[in-house]
Amino acid sequence: MFKNVSIGMVAGVMYNPTTGLQSTVAQWEAVCDHYFLPCSHGFRKGYSQQTCLKQIRRDFGGTIWYIEGKKLAKLFGSIDLRAVLRLLQQKIRAEDLDVVYNGVRISLLESPKKGITKDGFAPLGCNVVLHELDQFVMRLKRIVDRGTRMPMSPALKVVNTNSAALDTELITNPRERPILRDPPDHFLRRINYSRFADGFLIGVIGPRNLAVKIRDLVIKFLQVRLKLKLDPDNIPISRAFDTKVPFLGYLISRHPDRIQKVVLRHAGKCRTFRVHMSGGLCLLVDTQTVIRRLAEKGFCDKAGNPKPNFRYYQYPQARSVAAVASIIRGLADYYHLANSKLRFISRVTYVLRSSLAKTYAAKFKLRSSAKVYKRGGRDLSKPIKVNKDSGSKTHLFGERNSRYPAAIPYTRSRQIPRPDTKKLGKDWLPRRRRPVSRS
Repeated sequence: MFKNVSIGMVAGVMYNPTTGLQSTVAQWEAVCDHYFLPCSHGFRKGYSQQTCLKQIRRDFGGTIWYIEGKKLAKLFGSIDLRAVLRLLQQKIRAEDLDVVYNGVRISLLESPKKGITKDGFAPLGCNVVLHELDQFVMRLKRIVDRGTRMPMSPALKVVNTNSAALDTELITNPRERPILRDPPDHFLRRINYSRFADGFLIGVIGPRNLAVKIRDLVIKFLQVRLKLKLDPDNIPISRAFDTKVPFLGYLISRHPDRIQKVVLRHAGKCRTFRVHMSGGLCLLVDTQTVIRRLAEKGFCDKAGNPKPNFRYYQYPQARSVAAVASIIRGLADYYHLANSKLRFISRVTYVLRSSLAKTYAAKFKLRSSAKVYKRGGRDLSKPIKVNKDSGSKTHLFGERNSRYPAAIPYTRSRQIPRPDTKKLGKDWLPRRRRPVSRS
């Protein structure tokens, strides 16, 4: 499976065992990354949470059951080190195994305390270990997958292209309005899989007993192959139609089904059809988790009601406004794929801006947030209080950043960028692995 490659010769750098493990992590990643599957998105160049979520949006349409596994790194302390060395043995030369063993041992022992970090061997070790799980699930996929997936809303296509047949075959009473549904394929079975770092998500199209069997096989594989003891309660099975599955800070849900009316005219008569449109997969923001984190930082209470955050009481206005603006921009960038991005960013901006306004009301003794907005503007970009001695507006306000001025962004809904609802391409490859055309 893996070529017998020496890490010391990767990228033309000779390996020196006295320099330790930290200097060779990048070389080991270059050797091993070529063999990882496209469904693995964690700690790889060209892959990220965004690509993982776009793959879910592309492949998990029509999923009935979700199998979620998360925080597997907490179990790395009990992993069999010999199993890890056996996985690495085919990647590197035998004389480097001693150094690898020490690095893996230190990484796996420290992972329950520090988690997966980018500083040491832990990210590479996580991908190497769970690469076996990726291959196992892909083998299950080749065994289970069968049937043909129907296109989106075939009933609507039939109504538009064959209205005459529908008039003669479906309509017996002119007053009736039949509901057309997608023809179900009872033999359709699908397994879809995606993993980011130590968390994975399996989507199953089929009965529940199939999802339970797949979960049991995954647990048994991890116990036998990697000596990871998992409790079935830690890998829950969720029904897609009535459950929002949390993954990477998002909630994987589906649009509600709807009935669409289609009016066709044939032989001088109008016929109205009601077409059942199945809801597709959508990504929502886990708002409750974000609000809970903001409450821990002091911006609001647990219900999301803003309150003054006195951590920013001593900060100059420019510094506090810039800090809050960076939080809002960071949340907007990370949740750029969410279908509920507009509603979420509007709420977060309201909470953070109101919290900062209440802090300024207490700091400058203005008694209300309305007076703060009257002086500082809607985005708090104007100096609220001017030093009377110097008469300079920038004395208390501070200097502005040329790239990101000290102002609260997205104070109006039209300023919020629209979410990215595109799917990952069918033959997508990261930029570093795309073939270069030669003339």
